[in-house]
Amino acid sequence: MFEDTFKISPISVLIYSQVKERYAQDRFSEFVWLNGGLGSHWFPFQEWLSKGHGEYREIPSERDFFQEVKESKKVVCHFYRDSTFRCKILDRHLVILSKKHLETKFLKLNVEKAPFLCERLHIKVIPTLALVKDGKTQDYVVGFTDLGNTDDFTTETLEWRLGCSDILNYSGNLMEPPFQSQKKFGTNFTKLEKKTIRGKKYDSDSDDD
Repeated sequence: MFEDTFKISPISVLIYSQVKERYAQDRFSEFVWLNGGLGSHWFPFQEWLSKGHGEYREIPSERDFFQEVKESKKVVCHFYRDSTFRCKILDRHLVILSKKHLETKFLKLNVEKAPFLCERLHIKVIPTLALVKDGKTQDYVVGFTDLGNTDDFTTETLEWRLGCSDILNYSGNLMEPPFQSQKKFGTNFTKLEKKTIRGKKYDSDSDDD
């Protein structure tokens, strides 16, 4: 146990217990080992937790979005709609990844509550993940095309896709997608250019909407 190995303050012990609940043990051990123990390198965990990392949260408005991405270096935001069943599929995977990748903030925002932001980011297809790094939107995961084009994609597949955009720390081989059918694509994804995104309203990637 880390409590027996390292001499840390009571406050750090409390934070450590919070991290254990939110962060997979193998990933936590890897982080501590790579950074030479708790010591002076313990601070990132305190900072991440204080900024809402370690859980998948819904934010109430587009105004909150700007504040959230300003606070954290890496952010994944799921733009969803209640009536789109594929958004619920994505939710299940994002809950898991938020606990595993404490270095990244995971959020969701209802498109009906963020018309200005959706227009600004050219979000027309639901679900869409906006991948924000250093306060700037770097990439998008639109629908399930990059995830094997199936509703049955695994959490590992989504983790790999996000890792290819460097929005989380992926420990696998980025040139080897977790699903066989996309190996021919490597890391070159099918992306929708802003000017070609369909529809004037929010189009659903779901067949049943």
